Amino acid sequence: MRDRVGARFFAAVLIACSLGCESRVLGPVVDSNTGTGGHAGTGVNTGQSGTTGAGGDAGASGTTGGGATGGTTGVGGTTGSGGGGTTGSGGTGFIGSGSGGCGISCGSSACPVRAGQPRVVATSPQNYQLMALAANADTLFWGTYPNQTLGEVRSMPLAGGPSTLLAANVIVSQLHLDGSTLYYVTNDRSGGSSLLAIPATGGTPRMIATGSQIGSQIAYVTSNASGVYFAQNNVIMRVDPAGSVNTPVAGLTGVVWGFAVDETNVYWAAYANGGALYRRALTGGDTTTMRTSTAPITFPTVDGDDIDFIEGTNTPATCASAIWAIAKVGGAPRLISPGTSGIDVARVVRDGTTLYWASNSPHGAVLRMIRGQTPETPEILAAEQVNVGAPVVGATDIYWIASAAGGSYEIRTLPK
Repeated sequence: MRDRVGARFFAAVLIACSLGCESRVLGPVVDSNTGTGGHAGTGVNTGQSGTTGAGGDAGASGTTGGGATGGTTGVGGTTGSGGGGTTGSGGTGFIGSGSGGCGISCGSSACPVRAGQPRVVATSPQNYQLMALAANADTLFWGTYPNQTLGEVRSMPLAGGPSTLLAANVIVSQLHLDGSTLYYVTNDRSGGSSLLAIPATGGTPRMIATGSQIGSQIAYVTSNASGVYFAQNNVIMRVDPAGSVNTPVAGLTGVVWGFAVDETNVYWAAYANGGALYRRALTGGDTTTMRTSTAPITFPTVDGDDIDFIEGTNTPATCASAIWAIAKVGGAPRLISPGTSGIDVARVVRDGTTLYWASNSPHGAVLRMIRGQTPETPEILAAEQVNVGAPVVGATDIYWIASAAGGSYEIRTLPK
């Protein structure tokens, strides 16, 4: 499960990329669950055999390699050529699919992998999709997006215990917690959506904004001290703390791919024949272009004096998706996740000096990195996470949603 806020735009971006977007490879693709792991295929009929990994988690062979330039599926199997040996020296790999060898890389060395398995907090019924998460100091919140029926918003103590129903008859695509108020976006399966607010302890939902036509979906809900912000119809809107007045903040060009606010500015990513990152004062004025790229730029995040963002996506030839940072005042962008972070990277979550994110692929992962450490090397917290979405951070643990066997979904957790 990729971060699903804005997921409907993903196909449009991929189509746009196929018409002329080029991603850049930012490092060698390696088996992230091994030492040096298996390299991507060479683009001919079989993938290139990878070097032996050291100290894999298990004895399973690496998954199938792929042609780096779109060759037919590379060799995997039990011989270790996909990055895993039959004796356990390789472990399960992150070599990805046959159309480019997508994988997770930490630059010139293998990604460290934390030992241990995540704990399952909650499991959905079959075909009953868990869709969105939020957490505060003591409570975990989630919303559901069932295939055919209506869903719920529920909460549960982080310490464990029964869950509580907060809202019923909803189809939830996003949650956002602002103090004692929980905001949720519910969809109607016909192109419209609504933003509602409810006390985090339960109560009567209050309508904030709605739209019934195609293209009026509400997404990317966030907040600062002055109010709650969301994107709708390619306009970023602000709602005052009382939730009574909706004020336009910025009109956008292209497909919106996330935004962030601090107390002074709004920063947003958009795609129109290329990705771009913009800045504008919340009070209005000129728009400043901070970064442009032939690849998509997505999910900007406030990180102290920086704005972090994701650049790149899965294309037929490359799988470059990495985390970058740029000073709020502008300047040259800096690559802060060495190598590549896999494909379809979900938004970055900041917790103090630590960044967390998820890479969604057939062999997805949840990763973290401490800003400023030497070297800045991502650590894989949880490997082999299928359809994994953006993590949320609680008081002591990190939480995320991933697919489970039999068509169900799970909320999983590990200590930070």
